[in-house]
Amino acid sequence: MRLLLPRSFFQILLFHYILFFTLNINAQTLPSQPQNIVSQAITLYTQAQNEKDYAMRLNYFSQAENLFSLAAQTIHNPKLYTNWGNAALQAEHLGIAIYAYRKALLLAPNHLQAQKNLLHARSLLPTWVPHKTQQNIIHSFIFWEKLSNNEKHWLAALSFFVCLLCIAISIRWQLTVFKGLTILPAILFMAIQFSILTKFLFPPPQQAVIYQNESIAYTSDSINAPHSFSQPLPDGIEVSILEERDQWVHVEFTNQQDAWLKKVALKIL
Repeated sequence: MRLLLPRSFFQILLFHYILFFTLNINAQTLPSQPQNIVSQAITLYTQAQNEKDYAMRLNYFSQAENLFSLAAQTIHNPKLYTNWGNAALQAEHLGIAIYAYRKALLLAPNHLQAQKNLLHARSLLPTWVPHKTQQNIIHSFIFWEKLSNNEKHWLAALSFFVCLLCIAISIRWQLTVFKGLTILPAILFMAIQFSILTKFLFPPPQQAVIYQNESIAYTSDSINAPHSFSQPLPDGIEVSILEERDQWVHVEFTNQQDAWLKKVALKIL
């Protein structure tokens, strides 16, 4: 008995991935002018590293940080965001540095340099502030959750192709063993699609980083409300956004404590 395949279903999925890859490749084309800005930023960063005067070092690093930030408005890749974070960290702008490293990891969750630098930047925060915790053990075994959306689509497409290939071989040469080999790629394909669909239907809270030093956290959206902490918050603290109301943002810290902050104090990821 021959196995009948729903051709229209496979054609729809193949069209979906072909369209995605075409858009993805086109989106990676970089203009030349921002690259000139990046070159200027790298020159200033190198100049800062060779500068012995402390004030001048900070000045050069700050200029490099501003240029990397300007280039990041057009170029979106993890290397640029990591360089931006490095310049901000050297300029002693911890909040901007953590924000830039987080942006890099949104594009490439496995970017080792961004991961390493982010851990270092977080270690510079005072011990009394809520710190971002590591992922739990179960999450670490679900390896595709560490991938970016682009990487998930590529892996799902590869799994789908392997599954089709095994089915085609089993039909063409009547090799039943290949029917069994379709199980693993099919499960992987469905798991990745489920992960993508779940995040689309139930997106996690939007993340943000406090980048203004000495920010005040309030118990409600009023400057007359009591303070949530006994002292102002340093820049670099990572929060989840619960609600936005005019110029105020209701946030949750990593220890589940909530507070209200002025929107201007945050950079939203």
